[in-house]
Amino acid sequence: MAKLAAAARLRAGAPGFMALRRRLLRNEGRQAALSDRDQGLSPFGFAGIWENWKGREREWVRTFALLTTPANEFVRRIHDRMSLILKPQDYERWLGPELDPAH
Repeated sequence: MAKLAAAARLRAGAPGFMALRRRLLRNEGRQAALSDRDQGLSPFGFAGIWENWKGREREWVRTFALLTTPANEFVRRIHDRMSLILKPQDYERWLGPELDPAH
């Protein structure tokens, strides 16, 4: 958990997303796609974290990860989890200074 706390926050902008699910139909692998573009949604931002660290050869490496949350009704049709989508009014709060949990 200390490693997560040391990571910096990021907002990854996206014009849309696509979720894939592999289905088995008569022993054939097929993929089903679900796209938010079908819903007419506006561009949005995913919540994520990033961190710089030194690799084995002492080179700097930057890594990032998108946070996930339980799926909403739209995505639940094919997944039980989804990337955490920030509301525009929450961008500044997410990227701002760490909130004091005592307040």
